[in-house]
Amino acid sequence: MSIRRVTIIGAGVVGSAVGFLLRRRGYDICGLYSRTRKSSRRAAEFIGIPAGDVDLAGAVLGSDLVFLTVPDRFIQPACRELVDGKGLQEGAVVIHTSGSLPSTVLNPVHDRGAFAASLHPLMSFASAIDAVEKFPGTFCGCESDPEVEPVLKQIVLDMGGVPVLLSPTDKALYHAAAVMASNFVVTLLAVATELLDVGRFGRSTLSIQALLPLVKSAIANVETLGLPGALTGPIARGDVEVVEAHVDAIARQAPRYLEVYRELARLTLSLALAKGTLDSAAAERLAELLQAAATSRS
Repeated sequence: MSIRRVTIIGAGVVGSAVGFLLRRRGYDICGLYSRTRKSSRRAAEFIGIPAGDVDLAGAVLGSDLVFLTVPDRFIQPACRELVDGKGLQEGAVVIHTSGSLPSTVLNPVHDRGAFAASLHPLMSFASAIDAVEKFPGTFCGCESDPEVEPVLKQIVLDMGGVPVLLSPTDKALYHAAAVMASNFVVTLLAVATELLDVGRFGRSTLSIQALLPLVKSAIANVETLGLPGALTGPIARGDVEVVEAHVDAIARQAPRYLEVYRELARLTLSLALAKGTLDSAAAERLAELLQAAATSRS
């Protein structure tokens, strides 16, 4: 199956970057549609094509690949509009870029003899140019109708990404993992800065500046040593007294975060045991300490 003529529905960061990357590899971006003329013109200028279409059905005429790069809540309505508008040609591949929704939300395109797929870059992008610069080497979660898996993989490779095939039932867990590795890291940093600011360390801006090098070094250690080798700290060493001091201090000065600390510490126990730096006796004492913290809180 040869895919070369592309329409992009949604002219935001991802749509603009996809259009730019594919056009650079020789794809014909023959259609571009956005709800607003301003965003359509901005994306067209970035991609390097004429201004976008004002009609969604007209935008997809003649396209064998349609990207739906719209927010999750608009994917199904846009899909229905595609199907009802009769502009979608038989054999076309329709791809959405949601991290959480499976390709099956696009199943109505089967009524037009088209195929459904999803492609999600495992990366956060601040802008279209940021996305273009970061995309090379980015892993992409991909799942689709079986007939177009090779096409989907080739599209990702052409954009410079690394395709990873999923099944539709994998999608929610895949996205949960992405949220934990990205969004929740930001949340943990917010919690850590608040813990520092309870004392006399300083204002949150100073706390963040102090913590960021620590975070970066932890990530660098993961890149170098992998998991669980990169794990450091009192749980990895079996320092029961240090963890006990943490629990006592948080319980007294920042009790709202005690359960967060306790649960993360509990999960860290198994990682430390896998690393081999925590012996079973210390692990048992730590587990008892963390359980006692939960019991006293309740």
